[in-house]
Amino acid sequence: MAKHKVEFDAHKTAKKETEVEFTKRDGTPVDFVAKKPVRVPVHVKFTAKDKKR
Repeated sequence: MAKHKVEFDAHKTAKKETEVEFTKRDGTPVDFVAKKPVRVPVHVKFTAKDKKR
């Protein structure tokens, strides 16, 4: 079986530190850093086998 190179751009989900702020019911502000999931672009490159037809 022959092999060929496959190369493309994709997105993966990574947790990135993001500043979060909101107010409570009593009006006091809450401010903190949270790790939220963000889609990050990545470049994918690998060698694949040809399929049988």
